[in-house]
Amino acid sequence: MKKRLFAIVLAVLIVLPFIASASAADTESTVAVTLKLEAVDGTAAVANKAGKKLTITKSMKLFNGYSVATAAESYAYLNLDNTKAVKMDASSKIELRESGKKLEALLKSGNLFFNVSKPLEEGESLNIRTSTMVAGIRGTSGWVNVIDSKTTEIHMLTGSVELTCTDPVTGEVTTETVSAGEVATLTVEEAAPVNINSDITIEIYTEEVVPGYVAQAIKSDAELQELITEETALSVPVIIGSADEKL
Repeated sequence: MKKRLFAIVLAVLIVLPFIASASAADTESTVAVTLKLEAVDGTAAVANKAGKKLTITKSMKLFNGYSVATAAESYAYLNLDNTKAVKMDASSKIELRESGKKLEALLKSGNLFFNVSKPLEEGESLNIRTSTMVAGIRGTSGWVNVIDSKTTEIHMLTGSVELTCTDPVTGEVTTETVSAGEVATLTVEEAAPVNINSDITIEIYTEEVVPGYVAQAIKSDAELQELITEETALSVPVIIGSADEKL
């Protein structure tokens, strides 16, 4: 177990690939021409940047400022350029932000699974942000859990992520790496009215902690199963064998 204590406001950068472009025909700036709400299992809601609720359609394009929220026992699937998958857990909410070729998904509540089957191309980026961190990944997979406003977890299934911590006073940068089979837990606490301490703990996790919605995604992806077996000590048969029960 590795543990670091920083007096910081943490930025943990995750980068996922995508292709962004804008169309003159669109009334709102597009996040990415291939970014779509591919499917919904159960009940979900989509709103534009003005907060207006929209009717969900199959393979619905998502634009800058849109939000997507899932109800209890419901899941949403986002498709990015057909090679990047994002799956929202039940009772979760994200907001999409776009600046040039950079896309950011703000996970306001709940949990999010990500799986990138192609390496990031130059100039393409996607950040996943929570209230305490921003996370970045190239050609990797895992999931992000928002425990509460002060605690976030990142579990890695394949690949690795560099956690970058910047001291807001001195500007000093400290980095930690989280690899496949590891979980990073970030807790932000106010030690005093003007001090914020961020505690990062990195540990190995077991099959039992893989949530049902993630286990289902692994169960339906043979290529991902192979990569998990190659890169971690996790037992894929154990994970997928309990997928239905966990869900």
